[in-house]
Amino acid sequence: TVLIYDEKHPQSREEHFADADKYTRYLLLFKRLIEAIGDNKSPKEPAAQPLATAHIDYDREVYNWLNRKQVISAVLWLIVGLALLGGGLAMAIVWHSVLSYSLAGMGAAFSIFGSIVLVMVGRNTRKALAQKIQTDTDFFPDHMIIHTRSFGEQTGVEKIYYRNLEYYQMTERHILICPNPQRVIRYVKSDDSDKIIEALNRNLVKYKF
Repeated sequence: TVLIYDEKHPQSREEHFADADKYTRYLLLFKRLIEAIGDNKSPKEPAAQPLATAHIDYDREVYNWLNRKQVISAVLWLIVGLALLGGGLAMAIVWHSVLSYSLAGMGAAFSIFGSIVLVMVGRNTRKALAQKIQTDTDFFPDHMIIHTRSFGEQTGVEKIYYRNLEYYQMTERHILICPNPQRVIRYVKSDDSDKIIEALNRNLVKYKF
């Protein structure tokens, strides 16, 4: 068919694309047009350089330090719970009062809560140690990016803002930064330490120990 290109003969996509060769040429032209537009876009700004990078291997020493406070808290909850539970049950046997049943109920709740925390701490610690977790943490002015590896293979990338951190602690050789109660990032002090501490303080980390 001869196509007539004038105003009296309107064209349609359906008519042109019925020809497979013409449709293939259209797709090729469209692809090259997109590539040409992409090449002419303004160049992207180079990625910001981190203030510092920490290479961390999770080991037993770090996990023992991290979990010590949680274990102590959980044990205290458990002791208080068992004491209340025992006292409440003893009172219930003698007086059958509302107070005795309330104490027994509170004791049971505290005991269950303490036991759950202890189990979670133990499970998470064993899991982390068994996986041989390693991380590279890049520190930026308001956030850090954590690259996690297990047995050498990358398993995840996280972006965490300092304002969402739980706390950090200074020791003689390290800055210990905790994104959450179950995790710690250990950064060996260097010339960049002051920049990291300034960023942590500027972004209002919740607690400092």
